[in-house]
Formats: sequence, structure tokens, C-alpha cells
Amino acid sequence: MSPLGGVKKSLFIQEIEIRTNTIGAVELIKKALLPKYPFVPAPRIDSLPWNKSQEKKEGIKPYHRTLTIAY
Repeated sequence: MSPLGGVKKSLFIQEIEIRTNTIGAVELIKKALLPKYPFVPAPRIDSLPWNKSQEKKEGIKPYHRTLTIAY
């Protein structure tokens, strides 16, 4: 059995790239916030956009959900 559970390798790599870029963006945001908010941890910054994206909006179709568990 494939360690990817039948998922195409190219899709798995894309998921890793998405998460990697998200982590990089969070670190840039944290760096910008550091002078004014030195106590805000990166995981908190990371969760804010994701939580906002989970709000249901009328007329919006379902969006892509990641195939990985590390999101």
C-alpha cells in the first residue's frame, strides 16, 4: 500500500507547498507584529485566517480542503 493512501504524489507535494508557504507567511506577519505585540505566538497568528475562512458565507460554494492532516 502507498504511504500516501492512494493520493497522487503531485497532489501531496502541492499540499506540502501550500503549508510551507503558510508557515512562511505567518512568520513574516509575526515579525511585523513583534514591535507592538511581542507576546503573540505564531500558532495563534496561524489559526486566525483559518478560523475566519471557516465562517459560512451565503452563496459561496464549498472550497478546497486539504488532503493532509497537518493543517
